[in-house]
Amino acid sequence: MTLLPVFDVTEASFPVEVVEASRETPILVDFWASGCEPCRTLGPLLERLATESNGAFRVARVDTEQELRLAAMFQVQSIPFVVAFVAGQPVDVVAGALDEAKVKAFLGRIGIELPAAPKDEPVPLTTLDTASERIRGRELAAIDEIRESLEAIEEEDDNHGSAVRLLEAWEWFEGEPPGDGEAVALAREARQLWVAGNERGAMETLLASVRADRGWHEELARRASVALMQLHADQTEFVDALRKRLAIELY
Repeated sequence: MTLLPVFDVTEASFPVEVVEASRETPILVDFWASGCEPCRTLGPLLERLATESNGAFRVARVDTEQELRLAAMFQVQSIPFVVAFVAGQPVDVVAGALDEAKVKAFLGRIGIELPAAPKDEPVPLTTLDTASERIRGRELAAIDEIRESLEAIEEEDDNHGSAVRLLEAWEWFEGEPPGDGEAVALAREARQLWVAGNERGAMETLLASVRADRGWHEELARRASVALMQLHADQTEFVDALRKRLAIELY
């Protein structure tokens, strides 16, 4: 017969369903009441942990408004109130509001080890992920190899558009942007800042290059700005603000 992880118990059923049953499986006796706010949190928590424990322990629920004698027997003065029964004996008590960490610590005190949570399988990196990481890592010696990996991403691939945005800025990533003038000087300065690890400074300077001459070299500064915002999208607040400023410059 499958035993329920959580069950209600009365004074009459207590000797068999708790005392005797605890000789086989540890049982937490949860004294609760309908008007007890912390009980409404603890009850579902105990139920979840008992269910996830794969039979390591069970929970017996005692309604203190109905089972006055049983509550008095254990001198319950405040609730929630939890008594741990192991091998037919009460071995530990805990009272008051309990979060998951405290419940697990209590279980550990009475020798109950919960199964480890299953680890999420790592999500395989896509070609775009790998290339982006290498660009962010400034692997400039492998710049041609990285470009080839991006060019190999096919149009049907969901990452094709992102790869194209990086490739459109490749001339800026590769080295000295061509030409002269203020926009060119700013674009070169931006690349130096980026190589030195100053992503925000690089993006700000590229925006200044766009402002100086939007059309320079088929809008290379704009394309480089878009590529850097994609690469460093984890800097959410800064990138969102910069994207709005770039839109103002363009439109």
